[in-house]
Amino acid sequence: MASQSIPAGAPPGFPKPTNYLPAADLPRALERCRVLLDELLQHEDGWVFAKPVDTYEPGLGDYHSEIRQPMDLGTVRRRLERRRYQNPLCFASDVRRTFRNAMTYNYKGDDVYKSADVLSRIFESGWASISATLQSPPPVAERRARLKDELPRLAGGLLEEAAAPISFCQFQLGFHALD
Repeated sequence: MASQSIPAGAPPGFPKPTNYLPAADLPRALERCRVLLDELLQHEDGWVFAKPVDTYEPGLGDYHSEIRQPMDLGTVRRRLERRRYQNPLCFASDVRRTFRNAMTYNYKGDDVYKSADVLSRIFESGWASISATLQSPPPVAERRARLKDELPRLAGGLLEEAAAPISFCQFQLGFHALD
């Protein structure tokens, strides 16, 4: 098991991390998620989504005004390795958010949009085999996770703005240090 030390720079009273385990100790379902994530990152276009969007790059200054909940596959990897996901549905939600953000911010003919579309299809194909092996989640949790993914598109971003401070999965996981 990984050491139980407090992260550098943590504020006084910061709780000891009890869930930072190496990838080898992940539960089986989350280990399958890690394998799928590796496949996405190793894809020829995976590098585009491996780091957060650099809003200091020319032409990206309005990114945070259009995308309220940024996400990237590198952050997903860190959360997965640090056991921040209590269930695979939250993992899937963050991966979907990565590609949805790219397809929302970029126009349909853009290379980033096309890459997001291709990787999203690869993800959904791999996710189908993972979700088929999971125990059936409570129907409410599945509906909430899916609704959370659909709300920004259905409400034209208005509900996303209202819900930006905390997402369903963040609520479920509780408060934790930023990745």
